[in-house]
Amino acid sequence: MIESHDAEYFAEHLRGFVPPASFDAHAHLYRSEDALDTLPRHVEEESGDVGWAAYVRALRSWMGDRHPADGLFFTVPKPTLDRPQANRFVADQVRSRPGSRLLLLVHPEDDPQAIEATAESVPCAGLKVYHVYSGRSDSFDAPPDQFLPEWAWQLAHEHEWILMLHLVRSRALADPVNHRYVRDRCRRYPRARLILAHAARGFCGAHTVEAVATLRGLENVYFDTSGICEPHPLEAILRTFGPRRLLFGTDFSVSELRGRCVSVGDGFLWLYEHNVDWQGSQFAQPLRIGLESLLALKQACRTLRLTDSDVERIFCSNAHELLGLSRPARSVQAVYRRAKQLIPGGTQLLSKRPEMYAPDRWPAYFAEARGCEVIDLDGRRYWDLTTSGIGSCLLGYADPDVNAAVLRRVEFGSMCTLNSPDEVELAELLIALHPWADRVRFGRTGGESMAVAVRIARAHSGRDRVAFCGYHG
Repeated sequence: MIESHDAEYFAEHLRGFVPPASFDAHAHLYRSEDALDTLPRHVEEESGDVGWAAYVRALRSWMGDRHPADGLFFTVPKPTLDRPQANRFVADQVRSRPGSRLLLLVHPEDDPQAIEATAESVPCAGLKVYHVYSGRSDSFDAPPDQFLPEWAWQLAHEHEWILMLHLVRSRALADPVNHRYVRDRCRRYPRARLILAHAARGFCGAHTVEAVATLRGLENVYFDTSGICEPHPLEAILRTFGPRRLLFGTDFSVSELRGRCVSVGDGFLWLYEHNVDWQGSQFAQPLRIGLESLLALKQACRTLRLTDSDVERIFCSNAHELLGLSRPARSVQAVYRRAKQLIPGGTQLLSKRPEMYAPDRWPAYFAEARGCEVIDLDGRRYWDLTTSGIGSCLLGYADPDVNAAVLRRVEFGSMCTLNSPDEVELAELLIALHPWADRVRFGRTGGESMAVAVRIARAHSGRDRVAFCGYHG
C-alpha cells in the first residue's frame, strides 16, 4: 500500500520533472556484512546483499521508468569495513554496466600504489573518503586533511580522478577550516575533480547559502544533490555556479528510508519514522527521503527558472561529461557561422564581432556571466579583460543588487499602461549628479538619446551644423 502511494505521488508530482535515463552520481552498493544498522532492510536481496539488481528494483518501485539508468557507486563507510572486499563487491556490480563507474573507498593509511593498481583493474573513476577514518573519536569535528590524505589528491591530479568529500564539522562549508581547505587543494591540484557530497553537506541549508560563494572561481569543484530535502542550498549552488556543476544523486539506500532532514537554527535534524510521533499530525506522513530530495531539487529548478536542457544537465549530462562518458558538444563556432547567414555581419554590434579579436577562436556567445567570469556555449570559462560588456565595467556581470532589483520588478510586473514612479526617482538622482541640468529626458537607446540632444541643441542655438566626434554608445 505504501509502495503504491509512493509511486502515485511520484507520478503526480515528479514524473514530468525527472528526465528518462538519468545518472545517479551518489549511490551505495554493499554486501550484507557491510550494511549499517540504520540502512533499510527491505531493499536487500535474498542473500542480504544490496547490489545492482536491488538498486534497480527499489528505485523502480516508486520512480517507474524514470529510475536512473546508470550511476557512480561506492560502498558504505563503515569503521570496521573490509575495504578491499567491499570495493571488490561494488566493482563486480558495476563491471557489466559500461555506463556506470565506481569510487574506491579509501583510508588515509592505505598504500597509494596498491590503490592505484586496484583502480587500474576496475571501472574506477576516483576515490571516496569519509570522516570515520580520521582516527579520532569525535570524527564529526575532523578537518578534511585528517581523512582525505594528500596522496589521494596527488593520484586524483595525476589520473584526473574524482574525489568524493562529505564535509563535517558543525557548520560544514561555512566553517573557514573547510572552505579554505577546499580552495587550497582545488588550486593546488587543478586536474583533480572534487565533488562535495550533499550540496557541500547542506543539511542545514544556511551553511551552503552563506559560504558557497567562497568557492567561486574554482573550475574543478562540483556538488551533488543527494539527501538534500530543502531547496535553498541547491538554489545557492545554482546561483553561484549555474547548472553545470550540480549532479543528481539519490544517496541510495538512504533514499529508501522515510523522513527528511530539516534545518534547525544553525544546525539540522533528521526526522525518521522512529524518532517522530507521526500520529500526532492529522495530515503529515513521512515520504521516502528520495522523494523529498527530488521535491527540493524541483523547487530549486523552478525558482531559478531552469529550462528543460538545464534540468537534463543536472540529471545526466554533467555526470557524463565529468566521467568522460560523453563529450560536450562544441557548438559556439557553429552557431556563429549560422548567425552570419541570418544576421548581416553576424552580430548586432561591430565591436562584438569575433573577427575583431581572434577569427574562428573567439567565443561569440555566452551561456553564463557573473562578475568577470564568462562561460561560453561549450562550457569553457574565461576571465573578461576586454570591454566587460561596456555597461558592466564597474559592477561586473550579474551583480547581485542589480539582479535583485530587476527580479523584483519582473515578479511584480515590468510594464503597464501607467507610468513607473522609478523614472521620477532616477530623474532626481541624475539632476543631483549633474548640477548643470534641471530636467531629464530618457531615451531607449544611445542613438535616440543622441538624436534628442542634437534637436535640442539646434533648436536652442538656431544653428544647423553638427560636429560629429566619434562613437556615441
